[in-house]
Amino acid sequence: MAHDALVRVRDIILAVHQGCAGLIEFRAFPSKARKFVAPDGIEAAARFCDERSHENLFFGVASRRAEGDGTLDGCRQLGALYADIDFKTTPEEDARRRLADCPCSPSIMVRSGGGLHCYWLLREPFDLPEEAEAVYLLLRRLAHHLGGDMTAAEPARVLRVPGTTNHKPEYSPSRRVTVELFEPDRRYNPSDFDEWLPDMPAAIASTSEPVSLAEPIRDGGRNDTLYKVGRRFKLKQLDDGTIASTLRLLNRDRCSPPLADHEVEAIISQVCTQPDRHDFDRQTTAAPRPPWPTPLSAAAYHGPLGELVGLIEPHTEADPAAVLVQLLVAFGNVVGRHVFCEAGSAAHYLNEFAVVVGDTASLEKGPPGRTCVG
Repeated sequence: MAHDALVRVRDIILAVHQGCAGLIEFRAFPSKARKFVAPDGIEAAARFCDERSHENLFFGVASRRAEGDGTLDGCRQLGALYADIDFKTTPEEDARRRLADCPCSPSIMVRSGGGLHCYWLLREPFDLPEEAEAVYLLLRRLAHHLGGDMTAAEPARVLRVPGTTNHKPEYSPSRRVTVELFEPDRRYNPSDFDEWLPDMPAAIASTSEPVSLAEPIRDGGRNDTLYKVGRRFKLKQLDDGTIASTLRLLNRDRCSPPLADHEVEAIISQVCTQPDRHDFDRQTTAAPRPPWPTPLSAAAYHGPLGELVGLIEPHTEADPAAVLVQLLVAFGNVVGRHVFCEAGSAAHYLNEFAVVVGDTASLEKGPPGRTCVG
């Protein structure tokens, strides 16, 4: 890294961390190598970046408490608000128009290769994780207003190191990460944004609780995680287009390795078209649920299981229905690992859950129907 580039990169990262106690984290992908340095050790980070210039290089916008922990709990202070704008999602002309209309102009703008990383430096840093809720809300309001990546609007985020190279496979040749604007004296108070930044729609704001996506989503949990995030957004009544774009971005940026496009589209289709369960509550308060069914006794069952209950029950002091539950569990364990169902692109083995509900007296031998079999 040339000396003039080092000076600019050092100045930018130190400006983002000005007033923040703790360490600055650097990450390299795909190797997942990490380097934690104090602000006065930034030259050691430059050497780390030089040695891994063939990789994608990122730094933690929030300072870290100790080496090795880049999660929200490991964050100490945040000295800047930021937005990650992808030109594939928000066209460049639209993004720049939105930025130009902002009463609070960015302090730093970095062209990431396929979009912009914008920073608004703060006069006083946020303390983390104590003030994480306020940070989440401001970051998501900024992202929503500017057409930024909502999944990047979280305090533990890492963004590309200026002056390095974006090696995404779709970029041929690779693209440089360049600085467009650097105004380190342009600093704000959080209240400056409240005066003009629009509130988000309630449905989107209600999804601002942290999602454990600070670390890459590994093979084996990708399908399940994308599906759960999508269904949570469906619960919050987000439109299908927003759900689809969010899941595509989540797959691209957080899944390691990303799922194939057809797999992601299958998950999106399942999320958006799957009929809601009877208990899938779309209201702020839960709708009344149907009454419990009338409990059944063993007398209502026939066939081989009924015959087994008849053989076992005389030798126990339990209600026949309780005996039946244990038999169902035993048979479920036998066949459960040989039967599976397909959900989108994922296959899941079946599980059986059973419970006997009743007081001590109801579990003793007595008239049929005294025990609830679930």
